[in-house]
Amino acid sequence: MHVMVLVAVAIGTGWTYSLVVTLTGGGEVFYEAATVLAAFVLLGHWFEMRARGGANDAIRSLLELAPEKALVLRDGEPVEVPTAHASRTSGPARRRRHVVRGAVLVRAVDVRAGPG
Repeated sequence: MHVMVLVAVAIGTGWTYSLVVTLTGGGEVFYEAATVLAAFVLLGHWFEMRARGGANDAIRSLLELAPEKALVLRDGEPVEVPTAHASRTSGPARRRRHVVRGAVLVRAVDVRAGPG
């Protein structure tokens, strides 16, 4: 949003300056520069929305491929549950704890995750 404000101020300033110069009768005008800037920004916005729409469609298609049920190990036995109730942490969870000495990351160590 902030970039659009900056572009709008640049285009508005170019047009206003050019209008003042045109009405006072002298100097160089920047109508075409402001127009080309607006055209490029609108074209870029159109490309972005087109790409975003394509990405949304691709993600929606991938989500439709998800199975309705999943096998989860509970007490060592596979149990079939709906995918809404299954997650990657349905089994024993592990959390990464990083060992840091000074400002340099030395290594990551697996630590069993507990409640809280």
